[in-house]
Amino acid sequence: TARIWDSLTGESLAVLKGHEGELTSVAFSPDGTRVATASADKTARLWDSETCESLAVLTGHEGPLSSIAFSPDGTCAATASWDNTARLWGLSNAEIHKNRLTARATRSRLAPTVDAWFAGDLASVKAKLAAAKATMPPADWREAANLVLIKAQQQRDAAKAAAADDK
Repeated sequence: TARIWDSLTGESLAVLKGHEGELTSVAFSPDGTRVATASADKTARLWDSETCESLAVLTGHEGPLSSIAFSPDGTCAATASWDNTARLWGLSNAEIHKNRLTARATRSRLAPTVDAWFAGDLASVKAKLAAAKATMPPADWREAANLVLIKAQQQRDAAKAAAADDK
């Protein structure tokens, strides 16, 4: 995961969740509206820096990514991988919008399944997610894992708020 920090207060403002492996590189777009992350999980992700919404998942490398960078005008990103390849990615609004719609549709389709997993304790949720990895397409499993992380964080936040209200 990557975190967005307030540089004045040192407060963590947001957590960008979605990668399965450790992060290897992070870059801000030249205009500051997007964040790109590269990971050992062989993917790069593009995020909205204000809402922290995932805009796109860039897949295709056969090895862990080592770096990511934006072009000076922010319309492209370049990734490099330990598989000795580099890729250029078009980041037009149309491409980002298409990826966002696909991700939203996948999340909507998977949300009832993930919600049902949370009927048990967190250990059973993790077991169900692990079992699903063998049967789900990789892109669906990554989105399901992201939904599990988000829902678990929401539950922790709600528990903290409830504990604070009780005091």
